[in-house]
Amino acid sequence: MSNRYRYISELRANVTDNWTVNVMVSRVWTTYNPKNNQVISFDIIVVDERRNSIHIRVPAKLINKYKNLVVEGRVHNIHRFMVREYTMLYRPLDRKIFVEFCSATSVQRSSLPLELFDRYVFEFIPFNMLGSRAGNDTYLTDVIGLLREWGPVGENEGGSKSDNPHIRKIVVCDTRDMKLRIKLWGKLALKYTDDMIRSQKDTNIIVILTSCRVRRYGGGLQLTTTVATHFYLNLPIANCHAYNQRPIQPIDFPSNVPKSSVLTTQEINITTIPEFYERLANGVNVGTEFIISSMVVGIDLDNDWKFIQCPTCFHKVDWANVQYKLVITIGTLYHEEINCVLFNNTANELLGHTVDELLTKSIKEGAGVPYWLDDFFIEKLLGRCVVLRIKIDKYNLAPTFVRRYTATKYYGDSVDILKENSGMILPSKVESVNVKITDEDEKIMDDIQWGSASASATPAIPKTTVDVPLSTVNEARDANVKLSANGSKNVLEYEMNTTIIDTSEGSSSNDTMTNEDNLNDTHTDNETSHVHNDEVYVSIEDFKEADMKESDMKVDMKEGDMPEVVQDADMSEEDTKEDSVKNDDMKEAEI
Repeated sequence: MSNRYRYISELRANVTDNWTVNVMVSRVWTTYNPKNNQVISFDIIVVDERRNSIHIRVPAKLINKYKNLVVEGRVHNIHRFMVREYTMLYRPLDRKIFVEFCSATSVQRSSLPLELFDRYVFEFIPFNMLGSRAGNDTYLTDVIGLLREWGPVGENEGGSKSDNPHIRKIVVCDTRDMKLRIKLWGKLALKYTDDMIRSQKDTNIIVILTSCRVRRYGGGLQLTTTVATHFYLNLPIANCHAYNQRPIQPIDFPSNVPKSSVLTTQEINITTIPEFYERLANGVNVGTEFIISSMVVGIDLDNDWKFIQCPTCFHKVDWANVQYKLVITIGTLYHEEINCVLFNNTANELLGHTVDELLTKSIKEGAGVPYWLDDFFIEKLLGRCVVLRIKIDKYNLAPTFVRRYTATKYYGDSVDILKENSGMILPSKVESVNVKITDEDEKIMDDIQWGSASASATPAIPKTTVDVPLSTVNEARDANVKLSANGSKNVLEYEMNTTIIDTSEGSSSNDTMTNEDNLNDTHTDNETSHVHNDEVYVSIEDFKEADMKESDMKVDMKEGDMPEVVQDADMSEEDTKEDSVKNDDMKEAEI
């Protein structure tokens, strides 16, 4: 074989097939019809040592022969190929001609050094010139810009399973801060995770997108990716240098619920839960869909929230992709509940994380924390008001009547819908999708999840004041004792805040004393009650008997008697401690 080869600029269409070039493979992709996934061609962008580039097209019938021979980042010697004029749309480069392989084409590793070639080749269009390409699909467009917004992963609504199901919206700006909206479709929407983008907070993120279409949307320009698009971040090329010199700005992460997905009652027909079950009872067809808005009141954490799915047939297997299968319960305090199962796309939108992202997050943040994932689901979902589209499947009808329904779409969180259709008393506005749950909300959710705790709890015992003569001071010293408000020095007030138990004859609690800390086991009796407080027991009957004896005495005490009473009450600290210890020993012996 001759060492003679041509530069790309020397190629001419429809002259010969006896061409030879030495080129660097910049990027490759497979072109297919996204409606039916039919492969059309294998496509290559190459560049020579003079920085001239061209598009190479490998027909579908020759893909198996050449696909593994062409490697990105490698210099190849390509011999015997056709040069043709473009007649098709969606040209990845602004050229009139392209290269097409034939069955006689030879692809070999070139002997030329890599240093002679550029690794990447792009044809960036300035943002202020994109308007000329809006709606013109002759040429696809390459852009470069600083990332400013990184939206959540959504779903291509209305698309079939063979379509690109994922979509993510981002915003980039150029060196003059002119912003451009971009839609990432399919695998490109999942190429970089939210956590990866957040990890780059200390540097500018420079986005490069190739082979995009330009459209006008909402009064402005918007780029949408194609099957030929490549998505790069922070490539080591000269074009990125100007962006690296700009001040670092934080990236905005819009809510996981796109604004366009927050619905109003004028846009959708909400079905209440009682109406949903009434429709089922009257008979519905398979595939019937209902839009229901309600609160998440339960999460199935006993069963696995994920399963392994075959990417081809979407059935459960042991070796393919891990997908969501999350079961939640929605309902209100007054209506019936619905068990919903959320599969991958719907759960992605609701949680804002793919399965892989969530598993990675649990490893990083939940290391050493038992049940971290359970806590994540509870904090993320429980008590959250959601709007779901629920589809009736064949197993929901006769003869099985399974009461678990598939949620095929998550529209967002809309309080206004819930207020008008379910009668719940909720705030009129929600500033954020993930509203912080207050203590009162947690109490309500506990009642929903576990039943009302107040139904079985002991009613609060009112504070009772009992007049206690000074003769019982020593016995009541360890209880809650304070001087009477009337200022009498011979009378003390005893505040009973402790639990009272029934010790009447025949009662099961006759011989049982209950510590005041156990407030759930409370029994009352009108005749006799005992109080346990720090192992000191004071009988109500003792109080009454002492009051009767006190009433028999003269109220007006002699002037000489008062000092005696005061002297008895005013014992020295040492005697008080000694008597208290003795009394404690005696009572422990009695117990």
